Amino acid sequence: MEIDDESDILLYPNPFSDAIHIREGYENIEKLVITELGGRTVRILYEIKAPIIQVANLPAGIYIITIKQKQNSKNKNYKLIKK
Repeated sequence: MEIDDESDILLYPNPFSDAIHIREGYENIEKLVITELGGRTVRILYEIKAPIIQVANLPAGIYIITIKQKQNSKNKNYKLIKK
C-alpha cells in the first residue's frame, strides 16, 4: 500500500496484478501517469472517473505512478510493483 498523508490518496494493493485501486480523492485527480522504472511512460489517464485502473496488460516490474491533483500544483509520486 502506498499513501500520501497530504493528499489522502491511497493506491493499493502493492504489489498489484490486474488493477490499481484508488481510495479517497480519485475524483480530484487531473492526470495520472504510469512510468516504467527506466523512464518510459506506458499510460496517461486524465480526469479519473472510477476508483479502479485496469492494468492487466502491463508486464511485471516496478512502476512509478505520478498523480497531478486539480487543486494542488505539486505532483505526487508512488512506487508500485506489478507481480
